[in-house]
Amino acid sequence: MKKWLKNISAIIGGLIFGLALFFLFLPYGVYIEYQVKFSPKQAWAFVATKAPIEYVIKASETDQGVVGNGRTIKAFVDAIGGTRKATVKLLHTSKSTFTDYSLITGETITDNIAFDIDHGAKIDGAGTLTINGPFEAGLSQCFGSSITIDFSSGVVSEVYSKWWGTGATSINKAITASAAGGIVRLPSGNVTIDTPILIDKNLILEGSGHWTSLNVSGAIIGIRIGSRVATGNVILQNFSLIGAVANVGGIDIGTGGTYACYIALKSLHIEEFTGVDAFGIRLINAQEIDIYNCFIYGNYNGIVNTAGYLTSTHIHGFAGRIGNSTKSGIHLAAVDGVTISDQVIESNASWGIKVSAAAAGVVRIDNNYFEANATDDSTETISISGASGYPVQFTLRGNTFAPGWVNPLLKTNYVENSIVEWNSMVNLWPTAMVTSTNSDVTVIDDYQKTEILEGISGRVTKSFLKKGLADNAATTVFRIQTNNETGNTDGGAYSVVVHALVTHGVSAAGGNSAMKSLTAQFGRVMNYNGTGVNSAVTEDVEIASAAIDAGMRDIDTITVTLVETSEFLTDVQFTVDLSGAAITTANVTIAVELVYFGFLTPPRIQVP
Repeated sequence: MKKWLKNISAIIGGLIFGLALFFLFLPYGVYIEYQVKFSPKQAWAFVATKAPIEYVIKASETDQGVVGNGRTIKAFVDAIGGTRKATVKLLHTSKSTFTDYSLITGETITDNIAFDIDHGAKIDGAGTLTINGPFEAGLSQCFGSSITIDFSSGVVSEVYSKWWGTGATSINKAITASAAGGIVRLPSGNVTIDTPILIDKNLILEGSGHWTSLNVSGAIIGIRIGSRVATGNVILQNFSLIGAVANVGGIDIGTGGTYACYIALKSLHIEEFTGVDAFGIRLINAQEIDIYNCFIYGNYNGIVNTAGYLTSTHIHGFAGRIGNSTKSGIHLAAVDGVTISDQVIESNASWGIKVSAAAAGVVRIDNNYFEANATDDSTETISISGASGYPVQFTLRGNTFAPGWVNPLLKTNYVENSIVEWNSMVNLWPTAMVTSTNSDVTVIDDYQKTEILEGISGRVTKSFLKKGLADNAATTVFRIQTNNETGNTDGGAYSVVVHALVTHGVSAAGGNSAMKSLTAQFGRVMNYNGTGVNSAVTEDVEIASAAIDAGMRDIDTITVTLVETSEFLTDVQFTVDLSGAAITTANVTIAVELVYFGFLTPPRIQVP
């Protein structure tokens, strides 16, 4: 009797413990893989009476978009309904590389259902699968090349082209699947592009830097943006696009009669599109294009705009390099509001920059480094031409021109209200600075002079005038820029001596004026990776002011400070403390001498 009671007690205790566990874990769900077939009615009844659980789909179902035998995606999506939280899983259960699931009829997974694809499970077919809930698949292939996937906004932060395998088709499938404004992530390694990558929605297409190389194969364009419908707000960044002789071009923006705007290309390597008339980047019917820190090298043409219209475009970035082109580094036609700045433009056989506009426009070419362009002896480093009745307006300011040409630096035709100033030469002068026809161009000869000693050291000098310094306000008077070289070769050091004459109210017909002079020094040293440090500014001499009437206008003090705006750019600021009853602004006439060692490219003195 006691033994029987003891057994009963144990059974009751076990039941109580089991019930406690059941109710404890009931809110968290239970993982169940069905080993029996359910009719649709049975599946519905089972789901309706259970807590949130994970439902495992059967791979042998012929179409996951229909109810089938009750273990398809559709069967469980319908049974779960639109409110109950649940997970639908595709498992890898075969011994093959993939366990294949087929979707022929389209299906939508609602936002209350998570969709989980196991490593090795893959779904394919002619249907469209719309995913509105949480999605988990790792970084392996889980979709075939035929299925269409549609991720709703916010479902995934990034869409990986690896989910479709490798190649251009997988990238295009990922772009189609991504919600507008999403990120499409490219894989590391070499990817063959044998059909164009087409982008017709706003998104970010991003690689893993030099680890991602898209190798274009065949007579195609590698990437086309806005070729079918008007497209905007697209970013391409951090990958290489490599061509060959047979290719038409690298990146094409705005062709096909459509329009593209707000397109950014950042930190791209675009190389070896060498077929006749091929291009690294082509811009047609484009607006607000930002090309930043791109390496565009060894193409037939670097950047071209030979048709359509190009407006509000900026080609810039200290790491930008456009060179070794069979024809032109940059060739622009119908343009307006285009700025080319902070680029290295080198070794282009014809023009470094050619603007042949058929309509009036404005072009700015500022703070670039030109070397060894126009090597075919029939062109010039820069050519700017408008048309009769449609003149171009341009500025050529703060650029450095190194050896490598014998023709004119700049040739213009049909330009107006244009200015050439604050540029610099390195060692060699061209046959002519500027040759102009039908043009209104003001040339200010304040070129920086650079003497190179043994390749890695030298002396740079520049004189200029900076007007309109406000009283007691730190103002950037000039800048020192070093080049962001390819690889870890940015090291060097420089020393700067400044001789400045500061005036207050001085003019040929002025009165009650004042002046003061100073000399100061500073330096900078940089590591191979571009990191560096500035010295403090040492003022050698600041003379006492000379004032006609100190009560009306005088200069009390001049303070020189440094602002490191980036590792490669240092602003030199003057703060001038003016005094008197008739304070205006100060002007600074300045001579700068810079001596350097170690840099592969001579530092530049720029006037903002």
